[in-house]
Amino acid sequence: MRWPSAPIPPSSTLSPQTSRPSPIPWPSGWPLLLLFLLLLAFGGGCRRQPEGPEAQLEKARQSLEAGRVDEAIGELETIIAQEPNHLEARLLLGEALGKAGRWSEAVEQYQAATVLHPDAAEAFYGLGQAAFQADQMEKALTAFAQGVRLDPDGQDAYADAIAQVAQAGLEAGERQLENGEIASAITLLQAVTRLAPDQTRAHFLLGNALVQSGNPANLPQAVEAYQQVLKQEPDNAAAQTNLGVAYYQMGELDKAVAAYRDALALDPEDAETHYLLGAALLQKEQLEEARQEFETALAQDAQLAPAYIGLGNLYLLQGNPKQAVAYLEQARPLAPNSPELYFALGQAHAQLGQKEEARAALQQFLSLNPPQMWREQGEKLLQELGE
Repeated sequence: MRWPSAPIPPSSTLSPQTSRPSPIPWPSGWPLLLLFLLLLAFGGGCRRQPEGPEAQLEKARQSLEAGRVDEAIGELETIIAQEPNHLEARLLLGEALGKAGRWSEAVEQYQAATVLHPDAAEAFYGLGQAAFQADQMEKALTAFAQGVRLDPDGQDAYADAIAQVAQAGLEAGERQLENGEIASAITLLQAVTRLAPDQTRAHFLLGNALVQSGNPANLPQAVEAYQQVLKQEPDNAAAQTNLGVAYYQMGELDKAVAAYRDALALDPEDAETHYLLGAALLQKEQLEEARQEFETALAQDAQLAPAYIGLGNLYLLQGNPKQAVAYLEQARPLAPNSPELYFALGQAHAQLGQKEEARAALQQFLSLNPPQMWREQGEKLLQELGE
């Protein structure tokens, strides 16, 4: 800035002939005072520069370490408002929200971090911990599994949390399965097996859920689940039996028979597996072997209603409806709501010419809401009886 010239005296003190006087000197301190005022006015070196994100982050970290959690949260939110992609700020904010007990909000921050930085294993590990605390089990399992996939070595730092989440997920999946929430159980147990592939019970329960779903498309996955169990526990008779069930429902009778025989080699006293082997042999029309298995099952468990029904169906195939009725009637008090029982009774009484008994059995069969294919057969037989 250019300094102003010295003031000019009033015109009355000068005449045209009078020479211009010399400039009046400034007081010695005046230029410094004016410079100071100008620097203040125009934002000179005395104004404090705003802190950058890294300095703000360090300040927030110190606040959190000092226990000033709310203060740290506010500082971190300011950083994220300025730089939404700031990974460290989001991770630290998730941690701070967790310390404040605000786990759902912590989940949101970690979730955002995983979206913005999909290769950041620490974001997935943090999300796993927060989701577990927020009782979002499926999300916790999936997040931890992804964290392990991205950084297998990093799981050591989260070993306890991962073990807790896997166990909690297993227990929740088992409860869902017991309560008939099959689809939810499948989703949860699949997540457990991804996180903890050595958890044999999770594979076993997953196989059960897939079989119970009634969806044929799920059966190959069920086979894989049981095979995974048997890789780790080759002497697991229950897994062998259930593998046979999966094969049976897939229509692969030879594989089912082989699996049942392997199970009985491990546990020859299992009455239910003897019955299941008999049912598979009956489908293969190996009637004598089937009869032996049904009778063995009943020798081990006289209350096993399906074995009586199996023998009833076997004698129907052999053209002996009277013997069939004898076995089927033994099953009636044990399984009063079995559609298969009443369908077989209807057939047996019809073959004996006992139309009233046949109609009563078939009407009872239809009242139990059987599968559509069975329903159509029952309705057709009723029409033939002249209902």
